[in-house]
Amino acid sequence: MAGVAVPRKTRLLVFLCALSGLLILGIFTWRTPAVGFAHYAARGALKRYELHVALSWLEWAEQVDGRDPTTLLLLGRTQGKLGDLSNATAFIERARQAGCDSELCRRETWLLQARYGRFRDAEPHFSELLADPRGDQAEIGEALFLAYRAARRFSRAKQVLDAWQADDPKDPQPHFLRGMLFADAGFSDLAENAYRDAVDLQPTHEPASLALAQTLVQRHHLSEALAYYRPCLERRPESEVARLGVARCYRLQGRLQESREVLSIKPDERLSSELTAELGAVEVAAGNYEVAVQLLESAYEELPHFSHVRQQLALALAGAGRHQQAAPHFAFLDLEHRHRTRIRELAAIVNGDVGNTEARVALGKLLIELQADEEALSWLYGALDVDPSLLAAHLVLADFYDRRSNTNPKYVELASHHRSFLQPDIVVQPDID
Repeated sequence: MAGVAVPRKTRLLVFLCALSGLLILGIFTWRTPAVGFAHYAARGALKRYELHVALSWLEWAEQVDGRDPTTLLLLGRTQGKLGDLSNATAFIERARQAGCDSELCRRETWLLQARYGRFRDAEPHFSELLADPRGDQAEIGEALFLAYRAARRFSRAKQVLDAWQADDPKDPQPHFLRGMLFADAGFSDLAENAYRDAVDLQPTHEPASLALAQTLVQRHHLSEALAYYRPCLERRPESEVARLGVARCYRLQGRLQESREVLSIKPDERLSSELTAELGAVEVAAGNYEVAVQLLESAYEELPHFSHVRQQLALALAGAGRHQQAAPHFAFLDLEHRHRTRIRELAAIVNGDVGNTEARVALGKLLIELQADEEALSWLYGALDVDPSLLAAHLVLADFYDRRSNTNPKYVELASHHRSFLQPDIVVQPDID
């Protein structure tokens, strides 16, 4: 009504409501392109294999909009590539719940299964992924390679890389993965060349740079190894692999104080077991055996299957005069040396005859003796991929899980599953995720 005054408090309330509406509209208007740009930046980083850069963009996008399905799906992919299967699976599920296309979620799950060697789950979908790559040729190629490598089907893994390189000769990743394949077979010269090819194509390719540096350390080319380790550490100071590599090179060059400085504990930091073991090795080299024993015993508790940790602990114990404690470690290292020679011979047999299940089972048994459980299982399950009813493999796996049944309840079920193949009238399917 004309001439009726609106109370001041009401005017203020209307103003604040209008202002709030404009702010909310501005936030939503700004949020969509900002998240879209983060997706663009993350995809670019993934294509360059800069996984931590991609992760930082996606984590920021998640803070802006925690229910954006594309953000969540890309986070699942990135976490999978970084080695975090649990988080990767959780993000894919969150993407599905947030309304992501169910077909995209299924495809991402297939890629994740392939990446982590769940060959039987992933293989039925390989043809569908290859027939309709949807711009994910590199992701599919990498996942298929890792699946075939985990199943020890090296010839198929090589075929994937050959096709990938022919399709995109400037992509460094297939060269890097080929280096891994050569390293698996013990061909360090060929592995080094493949890693160099990857780094030549992309000098900032961190995995290839680190793998090349590690190969150079094994060949005692320490100064050149440092030339690859240092830039990685400068670009990403939190890289434990680069930090460990620099410290190790300094130690092997006799630059012990510089190695200690690289390993020195930063504020609010607790050294990982790997870095603790390296610091122990520095003290072995310096002749501080009792200090070294303390460091290496701590690291060995967490890393009992790491040969270099066991070796340094044996040297520290012997240096401290504890020869009786050192003796079992030296004996195991001698056994490992003899077994590794045979393992290389058997691996060469499989490389020439991928269907040789006898060699695969023999490899699995030797590696179990060396407590290299993950590697042993990959050979044994690789044998079952060739012949699902292979009794020799089922017997070894049944015994393996029986002996460890007190460490994991799932192992009881897995042991029963493999034992059932020895009694064909009783087949138990394991309930595993």
